[in-house]
Formats: sequence, structure tokens, C-alpha cells
Amino acid sequence: SIAVEIGHTQRKEVTGIFSSAGYMPAGVFRDFGGNERVLIFELTKP
Repeated sequence: SIAVEIGHTQRKEVTGIFSSAGYMPAGVFRDFGGNERVLIFELTKP
């Protein structure tokens, strides 16, 4: 698994980058303001 800190408007773009590299979304953590702040990805290809 890998965790990536993002800006609150970057989820779609970052998910696309990681998906094209063989990762699938595995979770999201929000900051105290309720904004998506950390995305978790898991590798789907060896």
C-alpha cells in the first residue's frame, strides 16, 4: 500500500495517475476541515 497527501481538489487526477500505473484506490482520510487529504492505493499488478 501507498499513502499520498493531496490537495482537497486533486482526488480525481491523482486517482487517475495511480490507476494507470496499476494501483487501485483503497481508502481516503479527511482533514479536520472535512477535506480529502490522504489517499491510500494498493498495487493490483505484480
